[in-house]
This record gives sequence, structure tokens and C-alpha cells, in this order.
Amino acid sequence: MAHLKPIVVITSTPIMAHFKSLLPVSTYLVKNGYEVHITTGAGLREDSEWTGATFHPYPEDISDPMKMLQEVEGVQKGTPQRVNMDLIQFFITPIPQQYEILQNVCEEITTRPSYKGEPIVILNETGSWAMSPYLFGAPWRGVRPSAIITIGSIPVACTDPDLAPFNAGLPPAETDEQRAQYKEMHNHIWGSEDFFAGAQAFYELTLRGLGATKEIPVMLDHVRFSDRYLQCSLEEQEYKRASPPKGLRYIGWPELKGRKVPPFPPFWEEILEVSKNKSKKIVFACQGTVPWNDMKDLIVPTLEGLAGRDDLLVVASLGAPHQKLPEGFEIPENARVCNYIPFEDLFPHLDVFVNSGGFGSTQQALYYGVPLILVGVGEDKPENNARVQWTGAAINLNCQTAKPEDVREAVLKMIQDESYAKRARYFSEQYSKINPLELVEQNIQDAIQEKN
Repeated sequence: MAHLKPIVVITSTPIMAHFKSLLPVSTYLVKNGYEVHITTGAGLREDSEWTGATFHPYPEDISDPMKMLQEVEGVQKGTPQRVNMDLIQFFITPIPQQYEILQNVCEEITTRPSYKGEPIVILNETGSWAMSPYLFGAPWRGVRPSAIITIGSIPVACTDPDLAPFNAGLPPAETDEQRAQYKEMHNHIWGSEDFFAGAQAFYELTLRGLGATKEIPVMLDHVRFSDRYLQCSLEEQEYKRASPPKGLRYIGWPELKGRKVPPFPPFWEEILEVSKNKSKKIVFACQGTVPWNDMKDLIVPTLEGLAGRDDLLVVASLGAPHQKLPEGFEIPENARVCNYIPFEDLFPHLDVFVNSGGFGSTQQALYYGVPLILVGVGEDKPENNARVQWTGAAINLNCQTAKPEDVREAVLKMIQDESYAKRARYFSEQYSKINPLELVEQNIQDAIQEKN
């Protein structure tokens, strides 16, 4: 069996922000002779098949994040109650169907006449908890996977004695008193109905219902039980841990290149001209595509705050066709707005990136050496924003809705103070020394050998 090339099954939450780092991984593996299967939301079919993988869509009811993440009256975004609901709606409720689909895909592979006994390796993106039942003892139909490998698509989130609960946005503990305080916070957050006790209870009930027999830790700790945990960042961008997962490896950022993208916006040539001549600083603003995005949180304050600056070219991407500027909003003369612009083409020309703090966006910016100004408190953003600021490559405004004057002040500070750009360029240099895709392949082979 050792000489047979493993078959790789990739599973991910149905959001491009989580899925994007898996596209270059799939492309690389296919080009190197691996059979690759992808299972995620149907909206990611075209991107999946572009890599050469065989695609297996989720059912419709767990396929579209716009339908899965429902607003609830009286529950504000960014609050513990909102996060608790997101955990239940988007991450836990789909687990039974996701687990069933993974077994179906693997059974289809291993029962076909051409199957020669190849090892089956599952690459499980951090935000997908589809393999949690298996990791905690639930039964599996047919040939069991030879290795479970987690691909880290968010900051390292598992618990640690030296760290505050994930999303608290606090630095590592330096004293025993701080460690005791963080432990108390942890117990309160995971044991209180005001925070995540409801989601944790539902998670445990869901896994038990699927046959899990082992002790079930807090849901963010499932990554500790994978054979490998390949984090898509640099070790020095993460807090030091007293008890890191045994399988944790840092592989850098697997940048996606060569993908088919929509046409460039009509002002693309202007961006290239400004970049070539260095006649202005180029500032880019984008805040992601989650269903409840409000352009007044980041895009509008950035356009308003930087209006009238002839030394700046301000580019804003609304992120998706359904996202619009407020009716009647007048775009400043120094600004250019579009629905979409490919980051991998734009980033080499940027001086500053104003962003809501999604993990993929911040990693991509640092990959290209672009410093960031961060606005956002929902999802995993409090933690990610705190960590990116901690690296010295960002200014975190610590808010959901930015004030125009604060954005203006932060942009001008970043342009005048070279330290932010230097730190961003430093990380870009470190990324260039690593080949993430070769590391993924090597860890697949190593994990299989260790299990055998």
C-alpha cells in the first residue's frame, strides 16, 4: 500500500474565504498525479472543477451561506449571542449531512472496480467540522481514512493555558495571575448560556447522535485530534503556545494564481499607470461578502475619510453584486468603485489595504507585503485583527463601524510611518522562502507513514 499514491478528499465550509487556500492545494496535487475529490457548497463547483478535482456538492439546504446564516431580530452582529447562533446554524447543524456525504464519496471510491487499495486522505479545512464525529469515535462505513489532515484557514483557535479564549482579542499571558484569569474566562465562556454553552451542548448532542464514543472537548479543539494541522500562515504571526497541537505545522500562505476571473474594472489601466509612475499612494478598501455586510461599516467611511486627497487613489471593491453603496451616496473624485477586483493582480500595486480582518485577506496582503488597517468585530475578526496588529504590520481600529476621521488618520499614519510597510515586506520575504504546496504533499506522505 505504501507505493500507491493516496487519493485525496477535500472538504470545506461553503465560503470562498475559507475555501480559497484549498484551491492551489488541489491544483498542485492534481498536476502531480493525485486523484482529488472536493465536497463543499454547490456555489463553489466551478472553482473546484477548475483545479481538476472531481466535485461532490453539498445538498441545497447546507450549500448556500446566504440561506444558512439567518439574521434574528434583536441579536446584533459581533455579539456573543450572534456568534453562538452562527456556530449552531453554519458549523454544527450541517455536520450530519457533511459526514454522510464524506462517507458516500469515500465509499464510492473504494468500491469501484479500479480501486487498488490506495490510502484515502481527508483534507479538512478548519471551519469544516465534518470529520468531528470520526475523530471522536463515530462509526465509518467501509475503508477507513489513512490520515485526517486539517488545513488552517483561520487563526489557530484551539485552547491553550497561556491564551485567552479565542476571539477575546487579548495578548498571551505573561504571569500566573493572567493564566488564572484566562482559565476563568474560558470556563465562563464555554459554560455560560450568555456565551457559547448552547452551541457546545448542541455540538456534543450532534456528535453523540452520530455515534461518537470518546470524550468531546470544546468544539475549537477538534484540530488537536487530526494527524496533521497545517496552518496557512507563518509561525511568528501566531502567539506562542504552552501546549500546541502535536500535529501543528506552519506552511505559509498557498497563494492562488492563474484562476479565471471576471473582467478587470474599467479603471484598471489607471491603477497600473499610478503604480508605475508612483504618482500617488494606492489605498484599497474591501470588507468581504458575509450576508449581513453593511457598506457603512468600512467602505463608506474610507471613501469619505480619504475624499479630497489628491495624493491618494482610493479603490473600493464591494465584494459581490448584492452589496451596494447607500442610495444617493456620491463617490469622491479620487475614488474608484467596483463589485470585484482580483486581489492577486491588485496587491502588488497597493500601499495600504483597509479591510475587515478576514484571515485569508490579511494573509494575502502580507504575502504581497501590504500593511493593513483593520475594521471589523464579527466572526473570527477580533482575534485575527488583534494578532495582525501584534505583528506590527497593521493598525486595528477595534470597531464594527469606522469613523471617517479615524480611517483618514490611520491611513496617513501608515503612509508616514514606514515601520508598518517594513513589517509587511518582511513577512512577504519570509513567505517567499517557503513552498506551501510541497509541504502539504510531504505532510500527506509523512502522516500516512506514521499511521502505518
